[in-house]
Amino acid sequence: MSQLNKFLKQEIKLAKDGLWYHDGVEITHGRTVELLYKSVYKKGGKYFLKGEKMPIPVVVEDVAFFVRALNKKKNGFSVSLSDGSEENLDITTLDIGLENQLYCSVKDGNYKARFDRKVYYELMKHLEMRDGYYGLEIDGLFYPIRSQAEADAFEGKSSVKKASQKAAPKKKSASKKSATKKKAAKKKTVKKKAAKKKTTAKKKAVKKKKAVKKTAPKKKSVKKKPVKKKAVKKSAAKKTATKKKASKKKVAKKKATKKKRR
Repeated sequence: MSQLNKFLKQEIKLAKDGLWYHDGVEITHGRTVELLYKSVYKKGGKYFLKGEKMPIPVVVEDVAFFVRALNKKKNGFSVSLSDGSEENLDITTLDIGLENQLYCSVKDGNYKARFDRKVYYELMKHLEMRDGYYGLEIDGLFYPIRSQAEADAFEGKSSVKKASQKAAPKKKSASKKSATKKKAAKKKTVKKKAAKKKTTAKKKAVKKKKAVKKTAPKKKSVKKKPVKKKAVKKSAAKKTATKKKASKKKVAKKKATKKKRR
């Protein structure tokens, strides 16, 4: 890192072809170039080199990273970058620049990397033409490679779609609320109708019972004829008279029998 601090007083530039320059002179020392690629970073829209004590400003003409190699995988590709790292290629970020140069996003989408010409031609071997676009097919899906202008237009459309999709759920939620309200209202009306039916049925049943009671023939109450007291008294007197006669006859018989024995 001490070598980097020597460049503080003079301009350091990374050209669009991937070459490093110090005060207009190309840096050709291999380890120094590797160190520069590993040290470059972006902050606040500007590029710097990691120094020992303080960051060193650097002029980046195009991009800070370059794709040095392309590796075919089962489910796509991986790329080897100029800082010695390797990562999976995000095919959805491929686009063609104004100079007919291929780019992709790297480092979690924070940086753009430019394909070396030989790597670009290697990737071209896997391209297919569909609907007027060149692209790659992976897992049955086709990923078109657009120019920078088309990519910007596409991003604008996608942002509009995303915004509309974000706004759409609100409408859906409002429609859902209205639908739930309608369902609740329907349930209430159904309950009211059922309650009315029950009450009307009860009223009808009560009316029927009353009508049946009115139409039913009344049972004739059999009145017991009152027994006259005089008749009761006469019958009692007759009974006593008959008893007396019978007792008199018995007495007369007893007397008659006694006389005969004498």
